[in-house]
Amino acid sequence: MDQFRKIFGDSIHFTFSVGEDSAYFMGGDGAQQLQNYYRGDVPPTPSLDEIRPQLNEQDKIYLQESRTYQLSVTEDLAFYYFHQSAMEALLVAPKRQELASVGIVLSDDDVISASLRRPYKKGARMPGGSSRADDLVIKGVNGMGELFIKMMHEIETSILEDTQQSPQGLVVWNAVPSTLGRVINTQEFFTEHVYGQIAGARPVLSPTSSAILTGRWKGSNQVNLATNLRFDPLWCYVAGLYLAEGTTDKATLFSMYRQKPQDLALSFTSSEGVSLELFLRAIERLFPEFELDWKIKVGSQYFPELVVVGLKHGVPMLRGGIEGQGKLRTMEISLAIKEWALQVVPFLQGNYADMYTHVEPTGAGVPRIHCNLSSALCRWYFPLLMGSIFEQIAPDPAVDFM
Repeated sequence: MDQFRKIFGDSIHFTFSVGEDSAYFMGGDGAQQLQNYYRGDVPPTPSLDEIRPQLNEQDKIYLQESRTYQLSVTEDLAFYYFHQSAMEALLVAPKRQELASVGIVLSDDDVISASLRRPYKKGARMPGGSSRADDLVIKGVNGMGELFIKMMHEIETSILEDTQQSPQGLVVWNAVPSTLGRVINTQEFFTEHVYGQIAGARPVLSPTSSAILTGRWKGSNQVNLATNLRFDPLWCYVAGLYLAEGTTDKATLFSMYRQKPQDLALSFTSSEGVSLELFLRAIERLFPEFELDWKIKVGSQYFPELVVVGLKHGVPMLRGGIEGQGKLRTMEISLAIKEWALQVVPFLQGNYADMYTHVEPTGAGVPRIHCNLSSALCRWYFPLLMGSIFEQIAPDPAVDFM
């Protein structure tokens, strides 16, 4: 926020939106929060006719829908409207506390809002299931917003092509990007640097050649690492990109310096070929060899396209999972869509084409490519990622990330 205000001045303001499926408040932690909100006694939900005598079009569509895990759409819609203000308050209040805890001061024009969906519409599959999404919208930038996005694309392209000047000259580096930044010794980082430890523990490393180290964290598999790593624009750009868009839980990345993390995973999803190529190139910088598999996720509004692809090949579209949200079972469609992915991300055509697994119909987004890497890489990649971003502004992560 500070950086945006430095660029655009006080004319901009921020809207923090917390999205959630209202089914979250029907069970588990969400139901407990709702009970606490009502001071221990949740009032019974009246009938839908009492709460909502006039239904809008979205209500009527909702009542026509059927889900195997939903007992009564009428009662669930009544629950949604009767407890709507309470549920929205339970989403907004923690977000306000979260922002205050990290020193973010909101102006009078900044807004925190709740985007609450009808039960099971956002992705929950059971009472208490969560499908939370936190969005930040910047308003008031006018034409400068488009210029900023253009500059970001110029930065990305110049890093990808490793040119001192971006294609349209909006960005000019002091030198070729791959020669900028500083080189760190990987072994020194993990044995001495404050960001090189996880919950007070450090790995064991030994050189196997002048260019490669062998390292092992306690309870993890052995991994080969590059002896030296340059924190250049490519590495730093991907570090920021992964922190913003990577599938790893962000809270885990900040808390791992104080407590042992659980179930670490390293994966990245994008519909942008450039972003995926830069991510994989950054991984290649650190790991001489690694395990990777990738799949294609397709949102529900694009399911008809999958059906059409199947018809062209004379096969039906068969899906796994209770609601058809699992692995696509029709190999002909999966192989046909693979060719699209290789065109979007030509970088995959080299060493990664044979690591493709399947198509997964899921969610509601555009088709995107999901790369999944071995969890053994997490304890090496994440400390270096966090160190490259925060070491100058948070010198002691165990304390500064409290």
